[in-house]
Amino acid sequence: MLAYAIKSAIFLSIMYIPYMLILRKESFFHFNRILLVSIMLLSLILPLCDFHFLSIANNPIQEGMIIIGTPTAVMENGGNATMSEDINWFAIIFYIYIIGMAATFIWKMVQLAVLYGTIHRGVLWKDEQYGITIYCHAQDIAPFSWLNTIVISEDDYNNNATEILRHEMGHIEHRHSFDIILANIVQTIQWWNPLSWILASSLRDVHEYEADDAVLTSGVNIHQYQTLLIRKAVANTTYTFANSFNHSLLKKRITMMVKEKSNPWMRTKALLLIPMSAIALCAFATPNLNVLAEKVMETNEKIIRIRKTLAYLQTLRISPYEIARILAERKESEKKYVEKIRQTTKLNSGEKSKVYDVVDEKNQVLDVADEMPEFPGGIQALIQYLTNTVKYPEESESKGEQGRVICTFVVEADGKVSNTMIAKGVTPALDKEAERVVRSMPKWTPGKMNGQNVRVKYTLPITFRLQ
Repeated sequence: MLAYAIKSAIFLSIMYIPYMLILRKESFFHFNRILLVSIMLLSLILPLCDFHFLSIANNPIQEGMIIIGTPTAVMENGGNATMSEDINWFAIIFYIYIIGMAATFIWKMVQLAVLYGTIHRGVLWKDEQYGITIYCHAQDIAPFSWLNTIVISEDDYNNNATEILRHEMGHIEHRHSFDIILANIVQTIQWWNPLSWILASSLRDVHEYEADDAVLTSGVNIHQYQTLLIRKAVANTTYTFANSFNHSLLKKRITMMVKEKSNPWMRTKALLLIPMSAIALCAFATPNLNVLAEKVMETNEKIIRIRKTLAYLQTLRISPYEIARILAERKESEKKYVEKIRQTTKLNSGEKSKVYDVVDEKNQVLDVADEMPEFPGGIQALIQYLTNTVKYPEESESKGEQGRVICTFVVEADGKVSNTMIAKGVTPALDKEAERVVRSMPKWTPGKMNGQNVRVKYTLPITFRLQ
């Protein structure tokens, strides 16, 4: 969701900035409105499409890390599990985005409820004309329209009905309310992007220009209409969804009324948006940019897992030299696997070298894989499983026996746990309990190498400690 919102914001920004620089002041009201609505629609749709054929480069980002540690847990006789914690900043950013989007959505729903409450509260009378419902209010309220509804005060209806109703009918005839709904959807998804809010403001200005043009086209005197606008300028409305009679800045509206119509050829400026669209599409299609957020988050998670492993080893008072030896063994296993891959490389004449996968050997057990096996639900679920399953042997507790049992097992390609062994034991009772717990584990998420499920050796230290 976060990646989609980022792509959507990038496209909207790339397209809206040129519009703001070259077309915003032109008097092509309907044309400008179509452009703004198109920019919003495309910003919502294009991030969901696949444009890999436009990719600038076809080399995906390579993972720069391989997990060099495995999750470990400490079991005490009370059944408590401890593990070093770290902060996942990318998860925090994601939750902040979701909270912001939810808050924006709730705020807009409240505004919509207030709008409907205002329409139906304090009505003197209502009338239907050509499928449009007019609500006349007793209190002094700024005229506005929403969908097929117009709200007007009794004073405005008695004195300025022709100009105001024609203006609001202009909003309804051009279906401006649907544009506003679309703008609010974009603002909810891109609540953190200031350009989404600025674009919505520009769209509302264009709406007012269109409605003003409809009034003047109907034959209303321009000076009389401008005088009405100035007189009503002191009023205001705060309804997010409504088309208000005096929504836009007065100076901008009057300027547009007296401005000479732009040369039709000026519409060709919009052609400058085409290369900007191409740039945005290429950015979406390029693997390096398309998976950047996901890769960064994955790398961050792997760093956290490594830190947890190192922190746990330190809690066991293992010397730095021992930690270095463990890491070196992992690195050596990785080198051996890479060398095995190289030895199986076959060259075809006139073609680039192809690496043939050696993990098809069903009986091969790997020490390192592209994706290491994972307990269903992750590390925290593994800790919870151990907490609920491990039972401190009464015999060991009475004798004061404690220590760390290191279990090794193989996570099969289908996720089953097999070949359970005690690599380093403490006492027969503690070793038997640790082996029982490992054997009773549910299916894991299997490890993967080059996208294929493989058998991977896994080491799980379980420490029994009396309080």
